[in-house]
Amino acid sequence: MYLNRDHTYLFHDIDRHGVRKNHTSGMLLNDFTALIRFKPDLNHIYELLEERKDDPFFNKTVYVKQCLFGKNGKHTGLFLTTFIDETNLVKHFIEYEWWQNPNWDNDPDPSKDEVKKATVPVQPEFDGWYDVVVKKYNDTVELEVIGIGKELTEVNGMIDYSLSLMWCGTATGLPDGEGEISQVFQCLYTGDLSLIHIQEATMSEDTIKLAFQNYPSFRDEGFDTVGDVIYISTNFEECTPLKARDYSGNGMHLLKYNKEWIS
Repeated sequence: MYLNRDHTYLFHDIDRHGVRKNHTSGMLLNDFTALIRFKPDLNHIYELLEERKDDPFFNKTVYVKQCLFGKNGKHTGLFLTTFIDETNLVKHFIEYEWWQNPNWDNDPDPSKDEVKKATVPVQPEFDGWYDVVVKKYNDTVELEVIGIGKELTEVNGMIDYSLSLMWCGTATGLPDGEGEISQVFQCLYTGDLSLIHIQEATMSEDTIKLAFQNYPSFRDEGFDTVGDVIYISTNFEECTPLKARDYSGNGMHLLKYNKEWIS
């Protein structure tokens, strides 16, 4: 599935028929394992970098930040970040990001929130697919780009994302108070996406390997939707112009986003 500014998805939080077992409020908030396979559009990234060289907003660092999946507000989720360093070299990073306040219980001041991330550098000239695993357990985020690298980062007082909307291909599609949508804070992703699976229960290395190497077999083994708290599982094999089918049994069919649907 190719995503761009005209084709992003929303993990819709409305369950009209009462079939959903695991709701978006818990996504990325509790412990979880997330799998994703994607291939960014490198030409688009380099075009944006060139455009932004003359934009005064980027007078210090020219960068492009793209969200694969995440929640809005003070963003949390998986990002591909590209920037031009002080030596004029292009740097590429896959990052899992969140905001936290270690002293929230004693001093709940949002101005003291801090951004944290687990980061794996990747080659900017690599024009292929990335298989990425994000694990959050025991107050630690582990980000692994399979075959490339891994990083662990401690979590200390992650802020509450239960009321944030959950997105795929963007960090937000919501307008600001003046009705504008900032392209910078949207973090729109442009490129292909062929797998996404998110659940709270841990997954064995063999199961993760199967999901990436043979998703139909992984899917055919069946899902324990309630026991494993599975939110979404799809390889985008079955799509309509409006939806991508969720095979997990949770009914979290990805809905193509249209800003007119959100008041």
